[in-house]
Amino acid sequence: MTYLGFRIEIVNHMLARSLEKRFNAKFPSAKISNVVKDGKITVERLNGMLIAHGTKADYKTRLTNFALLCDVPEGKEELFRLVQIMNVLGNDRLIKEKISSFVDKKSMLVSLPQLNPIRDAIIKLDTMMPGFIRHGWYYAPEAMFDK
Repeated sequence: MTYLGFRIEIVNHMLARSLEKRFNAKFPSAKISNVVKDGKITVERLNGMLIAHGTKADYKTRLTNFALLCDVPEGKEELFRLVQIMNVLGNDRLIKEKISSFVDKKSMLVSLPQLNPIRDAIIKLDTMMPGFIRHGWYYAPEAMFDK
């Protein structure tokens, strides 16, 4: 499977209990993985592309991050193409924006229809974690490739 999406960052106290398990059971069009409490955002460079990831910090950040991803059924080549587009839009840096800008269609990424399941998932997440859209940030792109 190939997945594309965002690395989401919120304050620890907003994190819903058993978020990954509950969300993934309810909403099959998107998935949450790699929840890192007191984490930090890291950047991986893969084949010249920048990809966001999360790791545990050596200190208390009071921030939680996780991957919010949707499947790219067209395969690895399409995923590479989309990551490269997102890197160009970010001027060869990770894109960091308020989640509300993506939901309100003010983000440069809303023109990518492949991210529509992510937008729907964000709206569903706000019902599980009220205020999530207003207070959270996203880093793009986050991607998972078949190994």
